[in-house]
Amino acid sequence: MSYDKYSIEYYLTLDGWKTNKEELAPGSILETWEKETYQGSGFGRESSTWHNRWTDPTLTKEQSMLLHERFPFPERPKITGDLFKNI
Repeated sequence: MSYDKYSIEYYLTLDGWKTNKEELAPGSILETWEKETYQGSGFGRESSTWHNRWTDPTLTKEQSMLLHERFPFPERPKITGDLFKNI
């Protein structure tokens, strides 16, 4: 049984990263990412993974990359070659 596990959704907009979806204007979300954090025991280190849950279908890969350069992830994930695989 895990000691602790939680997730937070982050929304990428033209104004940067947001966490409160209710405060965003309709249509302003360009990408939705989920950060899942897990800690196996009270003495263990936390481990986090990021998952792209949704991308605006009109957003190109190049536009997405430019947005990520302008607004890096709120908490830096391990970036792999798969970062944009869902786009």
